[in-house]
Amino acid sequence: MTTMLERATSSSLLTRHGGVGDRTEAAKRRLEQVAADRGHGRIEWERPACSAAFSRRDTLNPGFAEAVSVVRAQGFEPYVRPVGGRLAAYHEGSLVLDVLTRNEDPRPGTTARFRAIAEALMLGLRRLGVDARVGGLPGEYCPGDWSVNAGGTRKLVGTGQRLTRDAVLVTAVVVVGDPEPLRRVMTDAYDCLGLELDPGTVGAVTDEVPGVTLDEVQEVLTEELRRTLALDGPDIVGGCRLLEPWDPR
Repeated sequence: MTTMLERATSSSLLTRHGGVGDRTEAAKRRLEQVAADRGHGRIEWERPACSAAFSRRDTLNPGFAEAVSVVRAQGFEPYVRPVGGRLAAYHEGSLVLDVLTRNEDPRPGTTARFRAIAEALMLGLRRLGVDARVGGLPGEYCPGDWSVNAGGTRKLVGTGQRLTRDAVLVTAVVVVGDPEPLRRVMTDAYDCLGLELDPGTVGAVTDEVPGVTLDEVQEVLTEELRRTLALDGPDIVGGCRLLEPWDPR
């Protein structure tokens, strides 16, 4: 089945970077649509296929071509993502969250947005029984201050953000289950890129709460995001929950 993100980007993937698709232009168009709407933003959940999301910084690395070959050999489709950081891999056991909202002056609120969403995801995971904490770990993949980890040892959520002149995309990837393929592919790819990675930091929610499902995790996290982002009731339009106009500054 074609996913929402695939539908949004399939017609516009660029083949720069040695044949690796680039989703930056598609993200820019989505943000332009949000800005033009001048109303509600939206929150979207995706159930992704096996993917390896490289950053533009990764594409400049001398080991990039080899890393692309490595991830493809393990069944992960490489692409260049519209937010920064370093390579992050995910698969059918993951959830991808996108929050898009209009903002006429987005730069001053960058840290506040990261904090608001990371803390909402942390609180949701705590409700499931995870010792969830906000903060980066030494040797984690795609390191960042606004990752969410379990017990200060295993990364469960990575976050990123893209700004345009008058709109914002905040994205997060939640690894729910089956972390071993991710651990393996990122260990090999990071080695190609010459980057530090501690495989033990690659975790999943099921490591902490065995048997929890994608549906259960998505439901709880959505409830916490609704509290944080003033979601506009239970209404769903075109598969997307609606946000009130939102600026966390």
